[in-house]
Amino acid sequence: MIRVRSLVLLVVIILMIAACAPGGSTPVPGTPGTTPAQSEPVASEPAESEPAESEPAESEPAESEPAESEPAESEPAESEPAESEPAESEPAESTPPTAGDPVTGGTLAFGGAALAASLDPALTSDGESFRILQQIYEPLVDLAPGTVDELVGVLAESWEGEPSDTEYVFNLKQGVTFHDGTPLNAEAVKANFDRWQNFAEELQANAYYYGAVMDGFGPENLISSVEATDENTVTITLREPSPTFLFGIALTPFSIVSPAVLESTNADDPTASTLGTEVVQGGTGAFVLEDYVPAESATLSRNEDYHGEHPAYLDRLIILPYADPAARLQALQAGTIQGLDLIAPADRAAVDGVEGYQLINRESYNTLYLGVNPTATEGSPLAEQAVRQAVSHAIDREGLIAAFYGGGGSP
Repeated sequence: MIRVRSLVLLVVIILMIAACAPGGSTPVPGTPGTTPAQSEPVASEPAESEPAESEPAESEPAESEPAESEPAESEPAESEPAESEPAESEPAESTPPTAGDPVTGGTLAFGGAALAASLDPALTSDGESFRILQQIYEPLVDLAPGTVDELVGVLAESWEGEPSDTEYVFNLKQGVTFHDGTPLNAEAVKANFDRWQNFAEELQANAYYYGAVMDGFGPENLISSVEATDENTVTITLREPSPTFLFGIALTPFSIVSPAVLESTNADDPTASTLGTEVVQGGTGAFVLEDYVPAESATLSRNEDYHGEHPAYLDRLIILPYADPAARLQALQAGTIQGLDLIAPADRAAVDGVEGYQLINRESYNTLYLGVNPTATEGSPLAEQAVRQAVSHAIDREGLIAAFYGGGGSP
């Protein structure tokens, strides 16, 4: 099998989307003296959202490098600061940052493959939807950064329960409010689980992850009961132990939405619900949805009252869709966007080592493999293990990596 790295391309003019590792600043090609806030993106390309090959729930929200728009008195180590800077690019602290320090403020335009299939997190299952919704909504627990087997609390400060148990007790983080001002409490969490559990049949097809994790919908699935045992404690009882339950609810579709927004958007009515299309303030995340134009753009602004340890650095995040990877790269080169994800291997040479760009490799879940059914045909030579081993040894893995993935993989 061949493991293929996903390639992430980010221009280092961008400010941090949320807490992430600092990096150096470099100029944007073709736009000298222009900062992200000055170069407002235009949604001239057809929609694009993060394809299924991108990371899902663990697929973290797009992380960015700090902006090159450093204050004039702080010279970056790698390049000169922009000649003119917008007000939002001023750092929040009085001490001038050094090269590589995160800077608060500014606007980042990011190019994705598409926008969200729905603005209702429970009805999404693709990475591009997750990219946007993870900035706005949060689940009870999430994967620890850089891991696939460790959980951390998000809206739940702590919890009790193991894969061998049938009861989980979640102690909610106190003092958290939704973007609409509604307080987070046990009743809000219960309202969301009750909604998912009792989805109308017309909505169940789109609520893929709930059905998969909970083994369907309604009274016969995995969930026995969800109770608000006190103001900040939720007890979830399962019909039987489930090794996937706790990790399952870390997925984006299990994000908690303000119960007031669920009611105002008729979220339970498959024919009248506007939760999937309306700009609402129903999340608790580091960004608030400011504007959404289907197939054109999603605009998010920083949540000034964010409860987490790592608030957003950016004032504003704009996500633009480009279904064609070549068009996405052209938008980057033109300065319309300042970052993109999943660059095509054939385009790697256009940015790798080129001044003004930073190409970041990250481990991927993508695996190229040859699958055979040795018993599909009676008398097939593939039924012999030695024959299958011979086929495996005959495959030029390094050649495939070089030809199809630009060398960005490992056998």
